Amino acid sequence: MTFFYVLIVFFAFSLIIVIHEFGHFAAGKLFGVRVEVFSIGIGKRLFGVKIGDTDYRVSAFPIGGYVAFAGISDTEGVKATGAPDEFPSKPAWQRIVIALAGPAMNLLSGFVLAVALFGWGVRFTSPVVGGVLPGSPAEEAGLRVGDRILSIDGSIVNGFSDIRQDVALADEGEPLAFEIVREGRKLTLYVAPRKGEGEPFPSVGITPPTSGELEKLTPEMEKAGFRPGDRIVAVNGREVDDFTAADVIHEAVSSSPGREVVFTVLRDGKRVEVKVVPEPVYPRRLDAGIMPPIVRVTPGMPAAAAGIEPGDCILAVNGERIETWGHLIEALSATEGEVEVKVLRNGKELSFCMTPREAPGGRKVIGIQRSEEEDYLVTWVKEGSLPWKAGLRPGVRAKHLEMSQDGMVKVALEDGSERSWRARKDESKPAVGWFPVTLTYRYETVKAASFGEAVSRGFTDCMQIIKKTYLFLAKLVSARISPKLVSGPVGIVHISYRVLELGLTVFLHFLVLISINLAVVNLLPLPILDGGNVVLFLVEWISGKPLDEKTQGLIIKVGLVLILGIFVLVTFNDISRLVFGF
Repeated sequence: MTFFYVLIVFFAFSLIIVIHEFGHFAAGKLFGVRVEVFSIGIGKRLFGVKIGDTDYRVSAFPIGGYVAFAGISDTEGVKATGAPDEFPSKPAWQRIVIALAGPAMNLLSGFVLAVALFGWGVRFTSPVVGGVLPGSPAEEAGLRVGDRILSIDGSIVNGFSDIRQDVALADEGEPLAFEIVREGRKLTLYVAPRKGEGEPFPSVGITPPTSGELEKLTPEMEKAGFRPGDRIVAVNGREVDDFTAADVIHEAVSSSPGREVVFTVLRDGKRVEVKVVPEPVYPRRLDAGIMPPIVRVTPGMPAAAAGIEPGDCILAVNGERIETWGHLIEALSATEGEVEVKVLRNGKELSFCMTPREAPGGRKVIGIQRSEEEDYLVTWVKEGSLPWKAGLRPGVRAKHLEMSQDGMVKVALEDGSERSWRARKDESKPAVGWFPVTLTYRYETVKAASFGEAVSRGFTDCMQIIKKTYLFLAKLVSARISPKLVSGPVGIVHISYRVLELGLTVFLHFLVLISINLAVVNLLPLPILDGGNVVLFLVEWISGKPLDEKTQGLIIKVGLVLILGIFVLVTFNDISRLVFGF
């Protein structure tokens, strides 16, 4: 199935590029340009047929395709002769139309696909608030669990990904108008996104809802008797819904090591009991602190009031040395009343007293956030322990932390080296229950009631994609977004594979996004892109003569270096994320 999915992804991307090239081909034919080659794929010719002057071929590497016009020296190695059917011989305005025809075909095909999808029905993650983080902009503005978000600053919201994108591309601190439905009533709330130090994008502090309906089962779930399509409606007799299922399941399983937990599921309209016995799991101790720095301290929360600052690393809570961020959450949640929190700040240990606040799910919080990127400081290491013997020392920075189910720990340090050891079982602490119940996000299908509505939704969707693409590019150029966040072909293929696993309509809607993105990027006024060619042809049209060959050659070389540099950068980003996790 994996190989089949990869083939689908490559075929889909190649089709998008072939459609782009077909736009150039059709416009060239319209204006009488001799087309020497129209190829599906690149590289050596495998087979094909020549009709008239054009060799319609399939080439060795099935990655996109290309069209070769007569008289363009960088396609077949033949310079222009001045023949009337060569591309350079055509009027500048015709060459402009031919250059624009490729992006236009991507826009048109993206729009047609979007209309078809909304007519058929597209699957989106529900645009409903599943959780509100304490002290977040959403909590301050009054957003609640269960609120359905209809639009943000007039931009229609189809799924939760739209919410993330609209917020991420907003200006920090500028209020956004959230139009919501709460208990049947429409409301407008104004939420100002915030970005923590080190965070790539602003956020408002809401999470998507999970679903009690089971899609993918772990081997343990299958063995226990769960089936795909089961909907969990109760745990140990306690009724649950999409908004409470995750917390109730976690609480019941973790508090029942070696003891039976009864799940009630709805199957074919009947309530069926599935009984499981969570495996007792003792906490594992790293014997070292590997902590991400705090990137945001929420105003008005206990940590801010006490004096904790961004950049601090938590060292201990009530004298208990903290090993990981997850350990910190457990330690805070186990406290009562005022606690002492010790931090490392510029190599010095500082202590602060505060009283954590209650949060949904029984957790206690103090109002600090870590970066989404992997960045750690080794805060302490127990002398003589396994990590000490492995060469880990306090004060070094790490870029990746991984611990397997059997306790094997791997730490990738900033200098490129790695330290590994097996974390010890801490049987002095009570065991917790472990049973893997996989819940997915809650999805819903958006389907137009008529063809007219499908056209309207498709058009609006495409226009919003164009707007968001230009906003992203503007923030990238103005250095308000890090280039590390840009993905290239490797990353896009990887993401596409993951999207395809979510369902066909989700994948097809992603292709709408890619097709329109390809059009927008190709229209940028950069050398060797369609937009750059349009600028050159406009200069020729206005001045009445083409640029000299030396200038054109220099522009092409600069463009090639620029595009190659961007390609290397984004490919490096992709490989870093896939291989090293950062």
